[in-house]
Amino acid sequence: MIPPTLTIRQATEADYEQLCDLFAELDTGPRRTRAHIARLIAGPNSAIYVAAERDARVLHGVATLLRDEPGAQFVSIGELVVHRDARRQGIGRALIDRAADWAARKGCELAEGPAWRTRDRERPLVSA
Repeated sequence: MIPPTLTIRQATEADYEQLCDLFAELDTGPRRTRAHIARLIAGPNSAIYVAAERDARVLHGVATLLRDEPGAQFVSIGELVVHRDARRQGIGRALIDRAADWAARKGCELAEGPAWRTRDRERPLVSA
């Protein structure tokens, strides 16, 4: 259960700067372009969900979802990150649950990988 002050919602283009800040916790690659983020938000086979404060635009976590091609049976989580100060509060699990809901609405299953790589280590996507 996530803190009551948070909600899981679809990202908007206005979230761009904070999305990039969160993605920077995952990798050291180039900053994602506005056009790339806009395509993921608007695409029929992709989505971005965020964990955000209910009364502010502060983001604490993000998951990107990708359906490789129309008609595919599985949806994958392209990226999943929770801000380091907001971890261990159920935010990652809530984002995964929302991803599963989105996949079901697309007539697919969520394909969860066996592990998730962060900058400093590899760890299970969901720990028991």
